[in-house]
Amino acid sequence: MLGVFSVNIQGKVFDKNRKGFIVGLGVGGHSTKLITRFDRVTTSFIDGKFSMVTDGTKSNTESIFGVFSSVKIGYGFTNQFLVYYLRDAAWYSINNTKQASGIMGIGTSYYFKPDSQTFFVSLGLGLGDQTYVDTSTEPRFGSAICVGLGFEFKPRLSLETKFLKNLTKDKDLWNYENEVDSFSMSLNYLWY
Repeated sequence: MLGVFSVNIQGKVFDKNRKGFIVGLGVGGHSTKLITRFDRVTTSFIDGKFSMVTDGTKSNTESIFGVFSSVKIGYGFTNQFLVYYLRDAAWYSINNTKQASGIMGIGTSYYFKPDSQTFFVSLGLGLGDQTYVDTSTEPRFGSAICVGLGFEFKPRLSLETKFLKNLTKDKDLWNYENEVDSFSMSLNYLWY
């Protein structure tokens, strides 16, 4: 009985039409430029008084490579227009510290044809984050946007290239601001 129910639901949900419920997973690689800006602060303790003076802003830029992941859960309003929850992340390591920068938000895709073997464009807006994977450091949050261009070469299977811009801030003593620009290429599978 459960098997019949499962096949019946799967037949209606994942019926090879993009219209309806969708779930997508993607994995690939990325090239990322990480720009960190922070205030140079000079502190002093003279005559029982503590003072703190901002002495300009320092900037540091790093170019890194790593693994890129993508998750989509949403709905296709037509075979060409999809709206979904989006979680894209660029995973990398700096100074032996594993980190991830990404976007959590709403995404859309527009396919130029209702059938496979078609190009598509995508756009995502949402909360940007920078997470330190293997430390207890709190993640930083901000805003993010991503734009993409892809090609579905077989039903459900596509290649997509994306640009992800992530701006995060940390209002601590150093006033950190991170700007992360990632270019990615991923192989994606979209259940529909």
